[in-house]
Amino acid sequence: MLKTEKSIKTLIQLGLTINQAKAYLTLIKLGPSNAKEVSKTSNIAQQDIYRVMPELQKLGLVEKLVASPNLFRASSPDQTLSVLLKRKEKENSILHEETIKLVELLKQDAEIGTNEQNTSQFSIISGKKTIMMRSGKAIKKANDSICVLTPWKNSAKNTQHFLTISKQALNRQVKIRFIFYLPEKEIEAFLRMMRHLTEDARFKVRLISTDKPVIFSVFDAEQVFFSTQAESLGNAPILWSNNTNFAALAQNYFDMIWEVALEIPKSTPEKTTSTSNAS
Repeated sequence: MLKTEKSIKTLIQLGLTINQAKAYLTLIKLGPSNAKEVSKTSNIAQQDIYRVMPELQKLGLVEKLVASPNLFRASSPDQTLSVLLKRKEKENSILHEETIKLVELLKQDAEIGTNEQNTSQFSIISGKKTIMMRSGKAIKKANDSICVLTPWKNSAKNTQHFLTISKQALNRQVKIRFIFYLPEKEIEAFLRMMRHLTEDARFKVRLISTDKPVIFSVFDAEQVFFSTQAESLGNAPILWSNNTNFAALAQNYFDMIWEVALEIPKSTPEKTTSTSNAS
């Protein structure tokens, strides 16, 4: 029973209807049979069998034998099913091409809509992939500065992704500053992971400790990605805005925190306890 159900499912995925799949499998099992026999074995109404058989003939899955009454015979599975598979692959190829065209068309419409809507915006972005895509796009468009305030421990993987795609921005002379929320006891481990990154003078990092962090990133002091859920950073919805007042507020807050945050120690990890406040 399970084998039959699996076979029906596969045939449906290849493009057959459920009645077409049942009728074809019945003919495979019975051999040449008339409509009444196929109907009885497959539990398909006989009037439906008379409709399904011409459809299967057109697909090359069934042959009609001249007899009284007329008999139907399933064509060789290895040939006919490969034809169905090729047809499905062709349909998928066409769908792929049409999807690409649709994406380009919708992108053009979206750009028109964006250009027509010049007012400031606030929107909620959900889904880790969507958030990563939007933040990556913001990095690529940044011309002056990228400022990020985020926990280190709960966002290490996301931060590494962020830093990887930030290299092009650094090459464009974009100034990148990170402030990480980091308990002092974790500084040594942090330095071991970040040493190769902090060697780049264009990439600046400072540290601050707090129990209830505000998490956000500001790009060119024009757009902001904002979240308060550190435990699920990257998965929880975030607030995005290009509101100039909100962006300026976020930028000013970042600059204020930057002034009191700890600079990355220049000594070896064993000497990190000698850190001092930034001037």
